[in-house]
Amino acid sequence: MITWADVNHIEEPAKVPYLDGILQISHKELAVWKEHPNAIFRTVSRASVVSDGRVVYLISNWDLPTHE
Repeated sequence: MITWADVNHIEEPAKVPYLDGILQISHKELAVWKEHPNAIFRTVSRASVVSDGRVVYLISNWDLPTHE
């Protein structure tokens, strides 16, 4: 699970350290977080391995906490 707080409330698409690689955050995920700051992305998948051997992770499905 990934929250906006987990990626330090980034404001622009970026690649951030995550587990044994990097997590790629796109405009799509940022738009969700800006509209729903407490959204939780539940799916993290390995996309590829970059030349330096790190894994690139992508996030997709999201939910809102039940209290929101």
